[in-house]
Amino acid sequence: MKPIHKFNNGNGATLCHNCYIIISDGLTNDLICPDCLAKLLDLKGYVGELVKMLESVEISDSEREFHPTTIQSCRCMQVARLQEIMPKISEIVKGGETKEYTQEEIDEIVNKTHYP
Repeated sequence: MKPIHKFNNGNGATLCHNCYIIISDGLTNDLICPDCLAKLLDLKGYVGELVKMLESVEISDSEREFHPTTIQSCRCMQVARLQEIMPKISEIVKGGETKEYTQEEIDEIVNKTHYP
């Protein structure tokens, strides 16, 4: 992503990618405002909790392992897509323990997820 720069009556301004408010006067490389960054970090925490729930494993009375929390769909293509994106979401939420993503890779994941 590139910063959003506007002229602002000749002064120049950088806008937030999420809420489009002016982050700073002048042209900077900032992408989002502090409020949106806080919301993004909250979202990361909530998604992390969801991933933990989905990855939790319990043992039944017959000593078989199972996942008590699942996401179900009667659309097989959506299930296939979930199987593709859940490991990537899990890696991102866990702080990139298994792989550090570049900004281009993150943009690609977001574009594939939101704009199929």
